[in-house]
Amino acid sequence: MYGCTSSIITEVISRLSRCELSTFHPLTLPTIVADIERNRHINMVGDYVSKLMQRVLDIGQEIRTSTPTCHSSTSESEKPDISHFNPPRDLASVMDWLEMRHIRNGLENWKTELQMLVHHIAELGRVHHDMIETSTGDVAQDMKRQGVRIHERLIQIINEYDGKIRECSRVIDGLSFATQMEWNQIARADTNTNLEISSSTMEISRATQKDGSQMRFVALLTMIFLPGTFVAVSLQVSPCR
Repeated sequence: MYGCTSSIITEVISRLSRCELSTFHPLTLPTIVADIERNRHINMVGDYVSKLMQRVLDIGQEIRTSTPTCHSSTSESEKPDISHFNPPRDLASVMDWLEMRHIRNGLENWKTELQMLVHHIAELGRVHHDMIETSTGDVAQDMKRQGVRIHERLIQIINEYDGKIRECSRVIDGLSFATQMEWNQIARADTNTNLEISSSTMEISRATQKDGSQMRFVALLTMIFLPGTFVAVSLQVSPCR
């Protein structure tokens, strides 16, 4: 068996040895390989689902701990903490997300191939039915029974793949939603910062307006009293001459 490890070859030979006459069924070997691949795929999906689910939970915990609970003016202690945003870690999450999408697409393609095997089982069933009517031996009957067992097993494997595909989709959607919430948290923090800048700008504008009013008042006093002061000084200086 080219491309297979020694453990897989041993398992395939062990299963074939228990099939007796059913070994000669054309789809016995493909079904055994599909069953072995099913175990590998389930373990692989379980590892990635656990990893991404933990990432989703971590994001949710970070959002809960960094979101202010008071809806009034934000104090220094209530400002959203965005220090937990880590670009390298986020890049790793993106790579895991892409890998999960790749795995889901692979599962869907593999399920399509299994459905083609089910279609071939139905065609072989009709052939074996015709052979039973024309043959005196029990080989065709054994082939038909083996075809029924293979059909049932393939349907079970396809149903399991459907469940794993839905699980992958749920984790992908959960990570997308958690990431969107994380970006919303960053946008909320930026909005709060812009509001604080706007508030400071308004305070500066008010102070500038107040200074302008005081300068106009000083200019008005100067316009009123400076001419009189000039005349009084002139009168005091004139008799001395």
